[in-house]
Amino acid sequence: MNHQWWQNKYVWGLGLLGGVLSLLQPMLGAIVWPLYKPIKYVTAILTAADNQERTLFVNLDLLAAVLILVFLVAMREYARHEKLTGLVKFLRPVMLGYVLLQLLEWFIPLAHVADASMTPYHLSLHDLLIFFGTGVLAILFLRLGNEWQKHQQPSIANVWRLSGALMLVFVFALFIVRMLSWPFAGLFDQLTNFAMVLPVMYTSWQFMKLY
Repeated sequence: MNHQWWQNKYVWGLGLLGGVLSLLQPMLGAIVWPLYKPIKYVTAILTAADNQERTLFVNLDLLAAVLILVFLVAMREYARHEKLTGLVKFLRPVMLGYVLLQLLEWFIPLAHVADASMTPYHLSLHDLLIFFGTGVLAILFLRLGNEWQKHQQPSIANVWRLSGALMLVFVFALFIVRMLSWPFAGLFDQLTNFAMVLPVMYTSWQFMKLY
C-alpha cells in the first residue's frame, strides 16, 4: 500500500515545531533587542516597520507559519482521506484565517516601535484587525473542536475548544489592557498566541504517535 505524503510522523511534527518557534519569539526578542520587555510590549513591536531587527523576526514568523500551515494542510488531507466532511469544512476557513492574520503582521505592521509603547495608548487599525481576526479564528477553533468530538476524538476536541475559549478571553483582556494603557499588553498577547498554537501542537503530538 502506497503511503500519502501526509502519512509521516515528520510531517505531523511540523505543527509542534512551528508552535515552539512561535512561542520562542518573545524570548529571542528579549535576547536580540534588550529594550524589548515581553510582559509590557506586544510581539508586533518586533516586526514594526522601523525596527532594525524586523527582517529577523519576520523570517522567524514566516518559518513558523509555513510549518503550521503545512501541518494544517496535512490534517485536511487526513480528514478528506477518512471522509470526515465536517473537519474538511472547517479546516479550510481555519487555514485561511491563520494565513490572513500572518499577512496582516507582515504587510500592515506597526509603523513605529513607539506606537506600541506610547501612553496613553491609542488603538490603531492594525490592533482592531488583529482583535477581529483572532476572534473569528477562536470561534472556528470552537467549531473545529465540536467536529473532532463527533469523530470520537474527545481529547483533541477538548483542546481545540479550550483554546478557542481562551483566545476569546485573552484577546478581550488584551483589548481592555490596551484601552486602559496598562503595562501588561505583552502578557495577554503571548497568552493569546499560546492558546492559538496549543491545539496545533497537541494534535501534532497525537498524530506523531499514530505514525
